[in-house]
Amino acid sequence: MSAIIGGWPTRRLLVTVFLCALSLTLYHLAAASYLRFTAGPDALAAADHVLRARAIDVNGAVRAAEAQHSYAVLLGERLRHMAWFYSQPFFFLPGATMTLFLAGLLMVRHRVFENPRGHRRLMAAMLAFGLVSWLAGNWLTPFLGLLRDQWLAFTYVAGALLLFAHVPGLVSRLHPVANAGRLALTNYLVQIAALDLIFSGYALGVGTVAPRVGLAAAFACFAGQAAYSTVWLEHFRFGPAEWLWRSLTYGRWQPMRREALAAVPESL
Repeated sequence: MSAIIGGWPTRRLLVTVFLCALSLTLYHLAAASYLRFTAGPDALAAADHVLRARAIDVNGAVRAAEAQHSYAVLLGERLRHMAWFYSQPFFFLPGATMTLFLAGLLMVRHRVFENPRGHRRLMAAMLAFGLVSWLAGNWLTPFLGLLRDQWLAFTYVAGALLLFAHVPGLVSRLHPVANAGRLALTNYLVQIAALDLIFSGYALGVGTVAPRVGLAAAFACFAGQAAYSTVWLEHFRFGPAEWLWRSLTYGRWQPMRREALAAVPESL
């Protein structure tokens, strides 16, 4: 898919980015218009009420299961939630995920990462757009789905690129952070497992923590992951989850230890 899309002209990609960002909003508008036209406004209101009630019920059941002490009960509610979640329109539509993917593709194509100083206007626009979208997504009414908090990623990316462009020495100092990124899937899975054990009732059941405690814990957790990622990559080419995913993708077990680099090209 990426090979096909990568050959598209920039203008077509920009239109696709715009449509992906609007996809969920356009779907809801189309579905609501169809139901209003075929069954009337009362049926539309009733259908909306049923959908909201179902979402409240499923999500509330998961939260309640997280607070009790049986893992079997929690697993059952999570499977029920998965069945509901993966049948929702937002799961099938491109949405924010494809929007960010295509935006990254455009940035790679136009060498934004290599030359952020040469794209100062774009960087400034990304900084402002991400911040405004985050504010609008959390405290104002989102505008047709175009302004949402996920676009804060643009602010992070632009800010980091400009910082590294003006202070290039930071790149080498942040090498452990890059190593944590190379084990992104493994680190994500470890984080999810740790959070589940800490906050769920079947394990430690810590409950709600103060924001300052959560922030400090997040920094400590990431620092630990950056440290063990660095040590791990001194001996292995990939993280455990990355290795498994890569092996499944290529249909054969990939060489894991660094000693295998001499015998197997890095592209495999």
